[in-house]
Amino acid sequence: MKLQITYKGFDKNDKKNLKKFIAEKAGDLEHKLGDLIRTDTTLRGTLEKHQKIPLYRLGLTLHLPKKDIAGEEENEDVREVINKVFSELERQGQKYKSRLKNHHLWKRKARRKQLVKHPLSDAASQPVAIDQKTQQQASDWFDSIRDYLDDLYDFSVREITYLQAIDDLTPADILPDELVDETIVTAFEKQDDKPQDFDTKSWLFKLALDILDQAVQESQQNRQAISLETTVPEDDIDTQIYEFYQPEEVLKLEDLIPVPSEPAVTEENIAQQRELQSSLVKLPKNWRRASILHNQLGFSVPQIAAILALETAVVESLLNMTEQFISDHAAQKSQGVGFSVKTVLHSVKKSNYRPELFTELEHKFKG
Repeated sequence: MKLQITYKGFDKNDKKNLKKFIAEKAGDLEHKLGDLIRTDTTLRGTLEKHQKIPLYRLGLTLHLPKKDIAGEEENEDVREVINKVFSELERQGQKYKSRLKNHHLWKRKARRKQLVKHPLSDAASQPVAIDQKTQQQASDWFDSIRDYLDDLYDFSVREITYLQAIDDLTPADILPDELVDETIVTAFEKQDDKPQDFDTKSWLFKLALDILDQAVQESQQNRQAISLETTVPEDDIDTQIYEFYQPEEVLKLEDLIPVPSEPAVTEENIAQQRELQSSLVKLPKNWRRASILHNQLGFSVPQIAAILALETAVVESLLNMTEQFISDHAAQKSQGVGFSVKTVLHSVKKSNYRPELFTELEHKFKG
């Protein structure tokens, strides 16, 4: 690996010591990323010391085959800055390496089936020797949660749609069926960790939101790491991206609006329903989630408090503020009075868990 690091604001001795430290970190990174690093791979960046205060900033870009990964950090401890940036480069590099190794799995229609392991399989996805009792426990557990799949899927569709609408997620990050799949498998694997004060349905929604929030965090980190100054040569464009981003998988607010055959839907009706849905997008995350959980899915205030890790008084306040916001928003848009959160939520079509997805998930637990 070639190092092209610029040092600003350091004296001769400090620069010598830091160059040695960065070279060691680069060597470790090269070893961990293995064959992803080639002889012509270049690590470029700048380590800078603030002129007046004890503050250091490091930005590095690692040029990999057909991809650049980057990390940036600022801290009062220069070695801590270096450690964190290299840790970020390693994280992104390992993720990219995994994707290259399993590139055929990243086509959407195959990814859900193959990337979520069977709960009764080992890491190599080969069935382990299990007794009849264990298999029966898995089967019984699935039977206990099957009635919640429609609500969980419907909630996943709505929440991912709203998060894509405000650019917290992209279509490449996670889809509703993937979220349900991962939630159910995670719930099975962690069923012994379920708090006693959680009922099973609340526990599922809690896990789903945790997984979704993690997806948002990873999406933001990945996009921030992209170097805006890097120009990708035309011959380096990954043609498989056109298979990975499938247009029919882009969720839009319009997809949430039902179009009944009777009575006839007018342009005014559609415009009004779009405006109602846009009011939910404008809500803060916990306001929207609390309202959907309560008004659409029937969770009680204590259950919502547990799911969102909030005090019951806070949840009650969020619900009241949301009602007021929706009412004020409707009035400002000349949609008349009497609009409530339930009015808005009932303007959304119900998304039921598709039979083929159910069969696929059932097979994971029942064999």
